[in-house]
Amino acid sequence: MGRRVLVTGGSGFLGRAVIPNLASAGYEVHAVSHTTTIDASNTVWHNADLLNNATAKDLIKTVKPEALVALAWYMAPGNANAAENFDWVEPSIELIKAFSEAGGRRALICGSCAEYDWTEQAPFLEYATPLNPASAYGSAKLTLFKEFTAVCDNSEMSGVWARPFFMYGPGEARHRLAADVIISLLQGRPALCTSGVQLRDYLHVSDVASAISMLLDSDENGPVNIGSGKAIAIKELVLEIASQIDATNLVKFGERETHENDPKTIEADIHRLQVSTGWKPHFDLKHGITDTIEWWRNELDNNRKVPANGG
Repeated sequence: MGRRVLVTGGSGFLGRAVIPNLASAGYEVHAVSHTTTIDASNTVWHNADLLNNATAKDLIKTVKPEALVALAWYMAPGNANAAENFDWVEPSIELIKAFSEAGGRRALICGSCAEYDWTEQAPFLEYATPLNPASAYGSAKLTLFKEFTAVCDNSEMSGVWARPFFMYGPGEARHRLAADVIISLLQGRPALCTSGVQLRDYLHVSDVASAISMLLDSDENGPVNIGSGKAIAIKELVLEIASQIDATNLVKFGERETHENDPKTIEADIHRLQVSTGWKPHFDLKHGITDTIEWWRNELDNNRKVPANGG
């Protein structure tokens, strides 16, 4: 049996992609979820409320993980400026401390590109671009990053802080850009968009997951960006979706307001990730969108087949 890893947020968008990567890398995967579990032969599931410090500490004692991948966070619609983001800071610190004190050796914590100052010129570089978040989400993550760094500096635990940029792929929340456009077009409804000229660094969720797995197994410490390394216009992403569904006529650019302070470009410098792990993405944009559309086709078809009132 391989090294034992505990994954928090295992039933979330990113967690569902990370777990099979860790299992393939030879880990004995234990995952925790507060609401749901996934039927998977390669995972031992634990139901726990990580906002309860005592519960989290008991979980560490029960699982006795050698590695920790912490993905759990507040991710409801409108989370960017929700005060609930700060509810996760102190419990996350306590979980990390409990893991370290129990002899945990290696931790990967999921941060965010929202920690950066988005008014700076892209691409964003881990030790050069200022950290000055403009959202509650980014501020809460940055607070945790500083505390995590202190724990690593004062213990025998090594740690890497992953900063994913923009993700899309199977299982994404329906209100997110790619999922919203795909669902609208598959259902024959107009996809209402902004002008779409903003440049964003998008990466398929399974490629983010593979980078996380490789970083956990690497000797890298501190912050590491995870992205494609090349920002594209939001319009390009939307039109790729529309072209594959044959519904370009249903895309309506300019129907949603572009916020005045919306950054022009958000792009990752991924040199550190590539040098430390040799990571390369599996999906280009075209094939990543194809994979995502097919997942949503199946999801929508399955929902239509569910009988009303359970019978």
